[in-house]
Order: sequence, then C-alpha cells, then structure tokens
Amino acid sequence: MPSTFHLLKPEDLKERLSQGKVQLVLDTRPVEIFAKGSLPGSLNLLWEDTCCKPQIKVAPVLHTPGYWGNLDEPALEKLAQTIGAFAGNEDEIVVVGSGHRDKGREGRIAWTLAYMGAQKVSLLDGAVEPLLDIAHGKHPGKQESKEAPSSHHGKFKLALDEKRRIKMPELKNLLQTQAQAINLVDTRSLPEFNGDSYDYQPRKGHIPGAILFPYDDMFSGKEKLSYIEKDQFLSKIAAVADKPTISYCEVGVRAALYAVLHEIYQGQVVRVYDGSIMEWGAHSELAMSGVQ
Repeated sequence: MPSTFHLLKPEDLKERLSQGKVQLVLDTRPVEIFAKGSLPGSLNLLWEDTCCKPQIKVAPVLHTPGYWGNLDEPALEKLAQTIGAFAGNEDEIVVVGSGHRDKGREGRIAWTLAYMGAQKVSLLDGAVEPLLDIAHGKHPGKQESKEAPSSHHGKFKLALDEKRRIKMPELKNLLQTQAQAINLVDTRSLPEFNGDSYDYQPRKGHIPGAILFPYDDMFSGKEKLSYIEKDQFLSKIAAVADKPTISYCEVGVRAALYAVLHEIYQGQVVRVYDGSIMEWGAHSELAMSGVQ
C-alpha cells in the first residue's frame, strides 16, 4: 500500500515554493517561534489545539494544553473547515517544524491530517528555519497572510481513518487477549520508560510488554534536524516488523512521528494511542511496569 506520508528535502521544498507549486504549508512550531519568521503564506497549527480536556479526575496541571493528548473530534471538524479553504483531501499538504527540538509536533500534525482523511501529507525532512530567507528575507508569521482560493472552499471532508488510531478500551482488550500478536512501541526516553522522570504523571513507568524505540533515535546528525535513513530505521525494527504495531509515548506526539516514519519506510500503517501513558496511568486499574 502506498504511504500517505512523504519526506520532502529542504532543497526540494525551496524549489517548489519558488515555483509556486505548494498549495498549503502548515507550520507546527510554537506561536512565539512562528511569529519570528515563517514561510510565505504558511498557517500556524498547534497540536495542542486538536486535543480535548481530561475526561477523568486528574491533577490540575494535566488540564494545561500539552499535558493531555486525546484528540477532540469537534476540534478536528473545525480544523477540516480551515483546511478545506485551501486544499481538498487529495491535495498535498506540507508540514514543517524545527527538527528534534520540537519533540515530534510536526509528526503529530502529519498523523492527525492522515487520520482526518488527508491522502497526501509531505513532511519536511529538516528544520524550516534555514528556508526562511527565501525570496525577500524572513517573513513575519501571520496566519491571515494566506488567502483561500475559492476553488477549494470547503473541499476537505472529515473522514476519520480508525485504522490509524487506537483508544484505551481497545488497547486494554488487545493486551489481555492478543498481546503476543502485536508490537507495542514506546517512543519515549529510557529514563521515562523506566519511570525515572516527570513527577506530574499520574503513574510512571511503561505499559507491560512495550519495547523501546527512543525518540532521539529517529534523528540523525549532531544537530538532529533530519530523520534517520530507511536502512537505519529498518535495522532497528527488524526483529518486530512482522506484527501489527501500536505506538505510544507520553501524550501521543513522539509516537505519531514514529508512526509516520514507520509507514514511510516499512509500508505498514501504525496505530497511535494518542492518550498514551498520561491517560493509561490515570486509570489505576490498568497494569504498568517499572516505577509507579
């Protein structure tokens, strides 16, 4: 099956921008960074704005945007309307970020778009900052700078692709009945996996049976701006690539980037548990391994 996702080298994006061939660019960097400079006409889209509030009793800090990863379907409906002003489901959407330091936010947006029904999502393989001198220097990040072409108004239709996402009840059932038939990939750091960090989490540790693919390992080079090559990625998953795969992290952001790269390199759709360890740990009846 052809992948929905594609990696776009900086030089290729620069050329396409100069030729006016890019229809929609979504910049996933934080608002204050986006405001300092962005690609002409790009829209700022934050992954936090696509999430719901916790539906169970948790510490107040977990109600802060960025601390809870479950998608909010009304927010996705609103996002589909915004995208529909510029592109349809079959049009290419380019997603850009700042590389490793963004903690996977560009991957989360790319995955969210595919879950919503986008059929062609290109992810910049590198940081966007070196491209900001295109044409006439840096461009202020203004969302209103891009006008929607009338031919695309309302053309993006929300069509949730559930094979890309898994919710807590289904994951719980799978682990109870078919644990040996799936790969459960934890994309956090080793200290997080072992439960040695982040006291704000309801419980620390990892979901039983998970294997570790650290977020840091998804990037190459000293500055970690670009993703690892296909052969490197495949060598890391060689022992587990023959099973259906589910990924998670803390709030489903790093896990989403893993899912994007896995699909590009392996040709297999990975289901993302967007609630991840934050939601799982908040349910005291669910098993966890490591420090709790």
